[in-house]
Amino acid sequence: MIVFFFLLPNPHVAENFKIRSCNMRIKFLSLLDCKTNVIILTNNDEYSELDMETSIQQQNKLGGKRYYCLFLAGAKKVIEHQQELNKINVFPVPDADTGTNIASTMRYIIDSVKPHESFKITATRIAEAALDGSRGNSGAIFTQFLYGISAEATNEEMITIPQLANLFQSSVSYVYDAISNPVEGTILTVIREWAFSYLKNSKIISDEEELFRKACMDAQISLEATAPRMKELVGTEVIDAGGKAFVLFLEGIIEFMENSDLKKLVVRKSKVYVPDEIDEFSHNDCKFRYCSEALIQGENLDRDLIKRTLRGMGDSVVIIGAKHKIRIHIHTDTPAKLFAKLEKFGTLVYQKVDDIQKQIEIAHNRKWKIAIVTDSTCDIPDDLFDKYQIHMIPIDVYFGDNHYIDKMTITPDEFYTKMTKTKEKMSSSQPNMKLFLNNYSYLATHYDSVIAIHLSEPLSGTYYRSKKAADVISAEMGKKITVINSKNVAGTLGLIVLHAAEKVIQGLNHDEVVDSIMHIIDRSRIYINVSTIEYLVRGGRISPLKGMIGKMVKLKPVIEIDNSGKLVVTDYAFSIKSSVNKVIKKIKFDLKYNHISKYVIFHAHDHKKAKWYSDLIEAVIGIPPEYIIEISPVVGLNAGIGAIAVGYILE
Repeated sequence: MIVFFFLLPNPHVAENFKIRSCNMRIKFLSLLDCKTNVIILTNNDEYSELDMETSIQQQNKLGGKRYYCLFLAGAKKVIEHQQELNKINVFPVPDADTGTNIASTMRYIIDSVKPHESFKITATRIAEAALDGSRGNSGAIFTQFLYGISAEATNEEMITIPQLANLFQSSVSYVYDAISNPVEGTILTVIREWAFSYLKNSKIISDEEELFRKACMDAQISLEATAPRMKELVGTEVIDAGGKAFVLFLEGIIEFMENSDLKKLVVRKSKVYVPDEIDEFSHNDCKFRYCSEALIQGENLDRDLIKRTLRGMGDSVVIIGAKHKIRIHIHTDTPAKLFAKLEKFGTLVYQKVDDIQKQIEIAHNRKWKIAIVTDSTCDIPDDLFDKYQIHMIPIDVYFGDNHYIDKMTITPDEFYTKMTKTKEKMSSSQPNMKLFLNNYSYLATHYDSVIAIHLSEPLSGTYYRSKKAADVISAEMGKKITVINSKNVAGTLGLIVLHAAEKVIQGLNHDEVVDSIMHIIDRSRIYINVSTIEYLVRGGRISPLKGMIGKMVKLKPVIEIDNSGKLVVTDYAFSIKSSVNKVIKKIKFDLKYNHISKYVIFHAHDHKKAKWYSDLIEAVIGIPPEYIIEISPVVGLNAGIGAIAVGYILE
């Protein structure tokens, strides 16, 4: 973002003042602080509509634009301290991601909200953005607090301090109502005691800054008391991470009130504070393995019925939102079963699953200094993912408007059953920027550097988004993050990722691992035998005309990935056996000049055919495959049921 500053003698000059430059519409933003009239010009991808006016309050009243500025100040303070919050994260499980989650929630709100003059409208926009972008237990609780403020606010454009104090107090009940099993000594307690202090002192203190400072002091006292209040913190000398995040949020607001430097607030780029090492503390294993979240849209959603439906499926249950949109947070062992139940209530527009067990291992038993990341099109057995602590970013799968997470919230049996029976449109979607930012932010907290290896760039925008997010977090946190286009997919991508993990284990440094990966990418091969041409047509890989002809004569295409990473149809056959023989000829040709020490067999939900195929390939190469594995649903969406493939790397 390019930013220009202009000092104007009269703030009204800025009204509706626009400029055209480089064929982009650019709008001046009227940002007024208490000392100077400052205009800020931005050239974001879409010209900004912020147009905030934060002039001196009228009789200590709070309007929507100042409310947004206060929120922005608090949010940036939290983002800057996310590493510290991760380090002290103990409750509800010591997975060291509270900072990442609540910073993600703050980022989403900042990126999504356009403030309005009206307090009610701005509060509603902030609450709705928080509901869409909430992440983690503390993020959900903080979101419900914001929702309570918006729900209780009247339609007045500006509110007084006593009105604001009553809003804060009323919102506490919303938070408690959202949690199935409220635990004191957490962010919950800090919010409650802060709101009580603010309300009590608002009766005797009229100055906004002084009132916030006094209530923040009481919140700090509440925070320091979290350790003796909660059994998980007793003896750790660690305060609750969620509660700490809320106090940081308040401190950010007070800092802005003290200097009223709006220019600095708006253009300030958050630089993550790196805390001193914190003494290790003992921790228990998680009771449930997966932290799962869902966003449901519908009409007259029944929170109580949803709560009863989730009973017995896990713990740390938080249900937030309104009748048209509800967000669920729960720790469970069966995320696929969970989401199958939730989709009966409405449209699942968002799902998220984090492996708590892996997060605890990373935080407290990290094996190596370099993190290896891939996406869900990478086919590696689960035990090898765990053995090498490989991190997987899932791609999204859609049946109609319902959203599923590749390999996580829909099993292969469920996927292929839906695939053959549904009349809804099926599609896949690359991970969004928020997911990449969250993952890189979390990994950068716990590793010295990160190497991500993704499916071929021409097949998906996953590589591009990953690279963009990596650049943001690398600059923010000062960690090296390298993103690599594998020019491959599925089992061959799996071999490349395992090669990278082995090099990390051998002790190679970051750049040496990257060089080794780049060397083997050009020597990798993948051949796919497709049973039906139907799904290639659906995915746009083959034109409808060719597809119609191919279906008529029952063509069986042979597909490979070329040197640029594009999927190409290199041959056709009229039977699977003939199609496989064409692949065997290609393997024999490679063996004339090279050695194949490792290969994998992968298939689309046809175990019997995969075994037959594996035996044929083994007879040619002379060794068994590293493993036989079912391809991810997102790849199966394009290859179709019954597809079989081989992937290998030439030495």
